[in-house]
Amino acid sequence: AGLVAGQVVAQDGARLLGRRMDGGDVSRDFAAATTFASAGAVFYANAHWVSRRWAAMFEKEFDRVLVKRLSYVAALMLALSAWSAFPEAWTAVAWGVLGLALAYAAMRLKITDLTYQANAISGLAVLRALLENFDIHAPYHGVSLRLMTVSLTACLVYAAARFGATANGPWGFTFRGVSFEGERIRAAAYSWAATFLLALLAWYELRPAGVAVAWTIGGLVLLELGVSRRALGLRMQAYVLFLASFARIFFVNVNANGGPGEHSPRFYTMLPVMLAFLYGYWRLRESESLSIDRDWKTAETCCYLGVITLVALMRFELAPDWVAAAWASLVLALMAVAWRSGQRIFLHQALLIGVALGFRTSLHNLYERSYFPAPPWESRMITVGAVVLFLFAALPIAFRMRIKGGTSQRGRIGMALEAVARRPEQALFFLAVGLLSALLAIEMRHGMVTLAWGVEGVAIFLMALWLGERSFRLTGLGLLLLCVAKILLVDVWRLNPRDRYLTFIVLGGALLLVSYLYTRNREALRQYL
Repeated sequence: AGLVAGQVVAQDGARLLGRRMDGGDVSRDFAAATTFASAGAVFYANAHWVSRRWAAMFEKEFDRVLVKRLSYVAALMLALSAWSAFPEAWTAVAWGVLGLALAYAAMRLKITDLTYQANAISGLAVLRALLENFDIHAPYHGVSLRLMTVSLTACLVYAAARFGATANGPWGFTFRGVSFEGERIRAAAYSWAATFLLALLAWYELRPAGVAVAWTIGGLVLLELGVSRRALGLRMQAYVLFLASFARIFFVNVNANGGPGEHSPRFYTMLPVMLAFLYGYWRLRESESLSIDRDWKTAETCCYLGVITLVALMRFELAPDWVAAAWASLVLALMAVAWRSGQRIFLHQALLIGVALGFRTSLHNLYERSYFPAPPWESRMITVGAVVLFLFAALPIAFRMRIKGGTSQRGRIGMALEAVARRPEQALFFLAVGLLSALLAIEMRHGMVTLAWGVEGVAIFLMALWLGERSFRLTGLGLLLLCVAKILLVDVWRLNPRDRYLTFIVLGGALLLVSYLYTRNREALRQYL
C-alpha cells in the first residue's frame, strides 16, 4: 500500500504540481482527481474495514499500527483529489466539504482518527482561503468569486463545528464550573476560524463605513446563538466582534461625510451599531443563567458601548455649538430611563456624560468660540442656556434617585465616586450653577455682571428654600457674598455712576429679601445653616 501511495503521489502529484507551480496551467485534472480518490477509497477500506474483517492478519502491534496509519494516507489522497478537481479559489471550498464529510463520519462511526483528519483538512481549507481567495477580484457569473468561495468555506467550517460539538473528547478541563471537553474545544476553534473568515470578508467586500455594521450584525447573530445554546465560545466571538466594530467606528465611521443633499453615512451606520449594543445589554441582562458573563460584566460593557457610540454620533453629526446641548438632553434622557427602569447604570452614564459636558461647554462654547458673530441660533446665550435648562430639568429625577446613608468598604476614590452616585442632584446642580455663572460673566457687559450674579443668587436661594437642600442654600448665599466682595473690591472703583447705583439698589434689595426669608424661616433653617 505504501508503494502504491508513493507511486501515485510521485507520478500524478508531481506532474500536477509542476503544471500549477508557476500558474501557467491551472485547469482541472479529473483524471488525476479520479486516481487520488480511488487510492483514498482503497486506503480507507484497508484501514477501517479490512483490519476489522480479517483481524487475524494483524496480530502484531507493528501491523496494526501501520494499517491504522493508512487512514491518514487516505485523507491525503482525498485532499489531493479535491485540489486536482477544483483548482484556485474553489480548492478551499472543496477541502471544506471534505473536512465536513470527515467530521460527520467521525461522529457517526466513532473513529477518532477521522476527527483528527477532519481538523487538519478543515484547517487547510481556512488557510487556503486566507492565502489564496482574498486576493481574487474576478467575478463569477456577475457575483464576486471571493464572496462566494470564502462565505461557502466559512459555512462549511461552521457546519463541521456543529458535528464536532456532539461528541465528548478524551480530555478537557473545568473553568468556573463550566466543563470544556476536547471535542467542544475543537468545535470552538472551528467556529472562531469561520467567524474570522467572515469578518475579514466583510472588510474586503463592503464599503469602509459598512464594515462596522456587518461586524455588529454578525455579533448579534452569534450572541443569540450563544445565549440560546449556552455556548460560551459563540458569545465570546460576539463580544470580540462588538469591540472590533466599536473601535472601527472611531477610525472610519465618524469621518464618513455624505454629499450635498444626502444623508450622512455616519448617521445611518453608527445608529444601528448603537441600537445593537443596547439590545445586547438587554439580552444579556435577561439571561440570568449566564454566570460567567455576569462576572465579566459583559452586559454592562455592551450598555456603555452603546451610549458612548451615541455620544460620539452627536459629537460629529451636530453643529459644534449644539453638541453640548445635545449631550445635556442625553443626560436628562438617561436620568429618566434610570428612574423608570430602576437600573442605576444609566445614572452612572449620565453623570459621566455630565463631566464631559462640563469640559465641552467650558472649552468650546464659553472659551474657544469664533471671533466672528455667531448665527442667532448658535449664540452662547442660547446654546449654553439650553445646557443649563436641561441640567435643571434633570434635578427632580435626580432627587428621586438619591440614596441617603450607607457605607462603603472601598478606597478613597471609590468612596468619592459612590458618594456622587448616591447624591446625583449635587453634581447636576453645581454643574448647572457653574456654567450659568460663567455664562453671565461672559455675556453680560462689565457693569451688569454683579447684578446678574445677585439675581442668580436670590433665585438659587428661593429654590433651596422650596427644596429644603442645605448645599443649595449655601450656594445662593455664597453667590450673594461674592457679589458684595466684588462690589467693594472692584465695582465701586470701575463702574460708571448709573451701573453703580443700579447694582447697589438691586443687590441691597436682594440681601434684604434673603435676610427677611432667613429670619422668617429661622427655626426651619437652623438645622441646615
